[in-house]
Amino acid sequence: MTNDIGTTDPQSRVSQAVALITQGLDLLATADLTTSDADTLITIAKTTEKSLNRLTFQSDRVITEINHRDIHRDRGYRTIFAFMDTELHASNCKARLERMDRVQPERSLTG
Repeated sequence: MTNDIGTTDPQSRVSQAVALITQGLDLLATADLTTSDADTLITIAKTTEKSLNRLTFQSDRVITEINHRDIHRDRGYRTIFAFMDTELHASNCKARLERMDRVQPERSLTG
């Protein structure tokens, strides 16, 4: 069975989803906002903020998965913080890790 992106392979689906996000951001970056009226700009700002929050949540999901699989250690980083800072160039690493610890489910039997 295919999905909205047109593939059945989960790996391809993820890659295509990320490509669509990048393509959308590129379109937004080149859009001429000077011709937009006030209501349109407010709608764009609201939608962009909502998308930013959703994208941050998805990024946190991926980082949590990297952490749970110890992928950062396989790549030579002693901590997930160092991996996020150096490899991902993530912003606000400490605050994000604290938030992820509070909201992401634990996968170990000891919690």
